[in-house]
Amino acid sequence: MPSVVSLKTSILTGKLPYFFYIAVHCLKALAAKEGVSLGKSHQSVDDSVNPDSPTAVMPFDRKIYKKYRDLKKYSRIARYDGIIDLDEDTFEIVQKETHKQCVNLVIAFQDYIISRGVPLE
Repeated sequence: MPSVVSLKTSILTGKLPYFFYIAVHCLKALAAKEGVSLGKSHQSVDDSVNPDSPTAVMPFDRKIYKKYRDLKKYSRIARYDGIIDLDEDTFEIVQKETHKQCVNLVIAFQDYIISRGVPLE
C-alpha cells in the first residue's frame, strides 16, 4: 500500500472552489450595485478589481484583492492541480488548515463587500 498521496482530494478539499465562487458572486453583487461590468471570464473579473491593472473598473485595496487572489489560488489547486506527494497524516493536516484559511478569507471578503453597502443574506 503506497504511503504517498497523489492528486488526492477529500470532502474538505472539494469545498475550496465554493469559497472562491462565493467571492465571485459577492464581487458581482457589488458591481451590480455600482453599475459596473466586470466581464465574463475569471481573468476579466480579476483585471477589473486588480489595483495594479490599467483596466480596473472597480479596483480593490491590495489587502482585499490579495484575499480574492488567495481564494482563486486555492480553488485552482483543489480543482486542477491537486495536492501531491504527501503522506496521509500530512495531507489531513494540510487540508484542514487550508480549509480553515479559506473560511477566514471568505468571511473577511464578505465583510468588505458588506462594508461597501451590499447586504449579503
